[in-house]
Amino acid sequence: MRAAVFEQIGDYKIIERIGQGGMGDVWLANKVGFQGLTSACVIKLLHPSHAANPKSREYFINEARLAAQLDHPNIVKVIDAGEADGRLYLVMDRVDGINLNNFLRCISRANLPLPLAVDITCYIIGEVLTGLEYAHGRTIAGRDAGVVHYDVSPNNILISSSGCVKLTDFGLSRIAAKAKNVSFVAGTPRYMSIEHYVATPRLASDIYGLGVILHELLTNSRYHDGLEPRQIQAAMLRGFIQPLLRDDLPAWLVQLRTQMLAADYTQRPVARVALEIILRNVPGYRRAAGEIAKTYKDVVGPARSGMTQFLAAVPDQQQSFLNQPDKPDALVEGAVPSIGRTQSTPPPLPVAPPSYSAPGAIEERTELLEPTEEPTEVLSGFSQPYVATARHELAATSTSTSTSTSTSPRERVLVGAVLGLGAIVLVGLGAMVASSTPEPTPEKSAATEPVQALVPQPTPEPTQAPPTPAREPEPEPEPEPEPEPEPEPELAPAPPKPAAPAKKPKPAAAPVKVVLYITGHRAGTIKLGRREHTVNVAAVTNLAPGRYTAAWRLKPDDPWRNAGTVIVGNVAPNFYEFRLTDGAVERTERAPGKGQ
Repeated sequence: MRAAVFEQIGDYKIIERIGQGGMGDVWLANKVGFQGLTSACVIKLLHPSHAANPKSREYFINEARLAAQLDHPNIVKVIDAGEADGRLYLVMDRVDGINLNNFLRCISRANLPLPLAVDITCYIIGEVLTGLEYAHGRTIAGRDAGVVHYDVSPNNILISSSGCVKLTDFGLSRIAAKAKNVSFVAGTPRYMSIEHYVATPRLASDIYGLGVILHELLTNSRYHDGLEPRQIQAAMLRGFIQPLLRDDLPAWLVQLRTQMLAADYTQRPVARVALEIILRNVPGYRRAAGEIAKTYKDVVGPARSGMTQFLAAVPDQQQSFLNQPDKPDALVEGAVPSIGRTQSTPPPLPVAPPSYSAPGAIEERTELLEPTEEPTEVLSGFSQPYVATARHELAATSTSTSTSTSTSPRERVLVGAVLGLGAIVLVGLGAMVASSTPEPTPEKSAATEPVQALVPQPTPEPTQAPPTPAREPEPEPEPEPEPEPEPEPELAPAPPKPAAPAKKPKPAAAPVKVVLYITGHRAGTIKLGRREHTVNVAAVTNLAPGRYTAAWRLKPDDPWRNAGTVIVGNVAPNFYEFRLTDGAVERTERAPGKGQ
């Protein structure tokens, strides 16, 4: 549905409405920046009826503050927020895709098989778990500050044209530590957990909603279809889980679905554990993205830039977006290259300039090819069109087969320059030869008669005594041959020092199986370091050898009770049993098969 009025809000031009939600409308928009720089985005506008409500305004501002802090590939990024003309808005990255509900509808209309393949289903669930793991594990100053999404449903899961899966709309989220202060219920009833209905959402509430989506993807049917919200709530209170009605699924996937839909939130796996189960059992997980992208192209269409609607709304800017940028001089046909650029064989100049559709191009070319000034010396790094043109003409002249004897003034200038350069070279060579010839030694020093050193001396008269000729050196007697020294015995080369044996890296200690109990209690939570373990009679995990601070509590709202330190030694294949009480830890080492 296209907007009735092309509206501007801040730096954003609203183009088209693409969705509606409980808090407001979602619009396709474009941000216009410096020199017309344009980027597509999505704006969520608060409904005018809610803008005057202080509670809704506070709710919207909290949404913006929380969502802007989340930065993950599987979460749609919030990039801006503001208020214009009394209307609050939230700006998000545009995702070229559709939500999961619409994606399944497109597949059904194309008569493609449903439900989706197990690998595709597990990939969609796993990518959402990856985003939830990031949001749930959020910390501030080293303290837990996990964010509850609050509305994990197919409408808030986006499938992009490239096969990516992203979780959007954290508008109903709250910091887990403050979730109990929420005084109203918001979300999609079919995907809400029992604690969600009583306004006490937790991190595990998101896992329940994703478990419902997993059930629907595996069965191609709605969970608790045909029931009203109150009937759904009553079924959840009874602990009823709708059966799968499929017998071709792996046992681990059926068990994972059952755990994610557990009525007791303490029995649901955390996002990290659920993701590890999927990655361990789905070898084709990474290939599923390509399959989704191919299916998207077949049933939805090719990828879109988001600029088509913008250009349709602003026809005056279409030309600037559709025009191709000018080509550089070196790529234009027949253009004159600049000095400093390498060109192997410059093409010869045509006799007449070629015909162009634009007269301005002919005039500009003629001006470059027929300069009025003579070529001058060009420094490296500066462009001189005339010099390059002269090179082209010289190449054309040397390869020409014309019989005409007339020469142009430019050719005469070039010939004269070449001849002058040759004369300078000959003069320089003559000077070098003259300077290398030895001159007769003058009788007087050059210091007393400097001019005579440069003038040839006259022939001396006979009365003057001729210079004494230099005696030839007498040959020296040949020296007697010295006796050859005896050859010294060759020393055997010292044997090379043996190389020091490389230090073998110490093998990493194998994880040790650990069984955890809370003495006197059957259920609760044990925290070792930063990891929490749900105890249902016992908790089983694997730990690397080391020391861990141990604490426990019976209910999530209870304070942690310090039990001391758990020390795990390298005892594999044996395992440990730890029983925690107030201020004490009892450790027992057992062999495999000997545990209680």
